[in-house]
Amino acid sequence: MKVSALILCLSVAIILLAGCGEEKANKDEPPLARTMVVAEKEALIAKEYAGKVVSRHEVNLSFQVGGEVSGRFVDPGKFVQKGEVLLTINPRDVRANVQTAEAEVEARRVEAELAEVNAKRYRELYREGAAAKAVLDEYETRAKAAKSALEAAMGNLTRANNAGDYVNLKAPVSGVVSAVNVDAGQVVAAGAPVLTLADTNELELEIDLPETEFANVKAGDAAACEFFGIEGEYALTVREITPAANAASRTFKVRLSVENPPDNIVLGKSAKVRFKTTAKAVEIPLSAIDKENGELACWVVEDNRARKRKIKAEVGENNSAKVELPAGTIVITAGIHLLKEGMEVRVEK
Repeated sequence: MKVSALILCLSVAIILLAGCGEEKANKDEPPLARTMVVAEKEALIAKEYAGKVVSRHEVNLSFQVGGEVSGRFVDPGKFVQKGEVLLTINPRDVRANVQTAEAEVEARRVEAELAEVNAKRYRELYREGAAAKAVLDEYETRAKAAKSALEAAMGNLTRANNAGDYVNLKAPVSGVVSAVNVDAGQVVAAGAPVLTLADTNELELEIDLPETEFANVKAGDAAACEFFGIEGEYALTVREITPAANAASRTFKVRLSVENPPDNIVLGKSAKVRFKTTAKAVEIPLSAIDKENGELACWVVEDNRARKRKIKAEVGENNSAKVELPAGTIVITAGIHLLKEGMEVRVEK
């Protein structure tokens, strides 16, 4: 009986020691991570941007002569007819220029007549042998130079007279004044933009496209819009994209033509522009997304270790998000708050 009891105690001890060794071995193993292998699939991606109604054809008007603005007859938003006077410049400087040009022409005419008289006299003296050929050539040259100076002065007089028509800035087409940059009393230089006129015969939409989306939009792409205060959705086509980004906002101007626009849209009206594209996308559950300091990230498994990767995500349906990850990436989908960079993990087979 004593021998049997001793054998029984030894057996129990051996079993307990074996169990403790197995439990210790399990504790040394890396934690088991719940994961998924992401795969690409076709997805409908919609991007929305704020837009406004603009004129396809806008012209910046300027005076062809400089001077003091003496009259302003329009304000932004006013509709004007072709040929209507928009701004005027005080004509006193123009009149003074005309008088100066007229005096210059008269002086050059007297010089040209005198030079021609001298040249004619020396032609006669040369025929009679009383003057050398070199002297005749000199007076002929003076006559030609005086004639050229007279023609130049007459050209200046013509331009000075034409400037009298330039003191009135007229609308080249019918449209809406979208901006006025000067007021009465202000002195402007010739060629400086003073007013912007928008042709209302053809309106379109304009949006600011972020540079991150520049590669995804091209001329000819289809889009749709909803005008605020107007029911229905209207088809759009991308007409042009500016080739350079705005230095401050880092956005590109995109112009879209409206197919069958409503009759009651006006310049400046707001709209919501929507691009719908089918593209390859990767979806992961929202539980796999970690947010820290305003940045999104997810945890992936590389060489049996947890690695944190910054991502861009767009929330989709069924508690999932579309992310930019290579197909085949192993993403940890649960317990991400317990992970540390580089820690070893086990992956479900």
